[in-house]
Amino acid sequence: SKTRFYINAWMDPVDLDIGGFKMRIGNRLENKVAVGGAKFLVDLQVAPSPSVLIDIRGAFDIPMLKAYGYLNVTLNADVFSFTAGIDLFGGALSSHVNVTWNWDLTFFRME
Repeated sequence: SKTRFYINAWMDPVDLDIGGFKMRIGNRLENKVAVGGAKFLVDLQVAPSPSVLIDIRGAFDIPMLKAYGYLNVTLNADVFSFTAGIDLFGGALSSHVNVTWNWDLTFFRME
């Protein structure tokens, strides 16, 4: 028998409005606007053979601050990848990171 933990969840896009402060949460950015529903997939299996699959996708935008950002995490038998970024004030302040590697270490990137 298998010993497994499995979650495959999506959420509808979320529009928050707290006293005029608006924020939208989605799974990707299109034209600096969060669209789609955030995704969260985790599949951990211990037996008969260990395996891990993680796929997380999220994004947000805050019009008042001209801010937007994203997060993508992938982990499977071949690769680990973490990509995230945020831009504030229409891109006046910006930070982005990408870390990716293959488990056999034939590929590694950090930027």
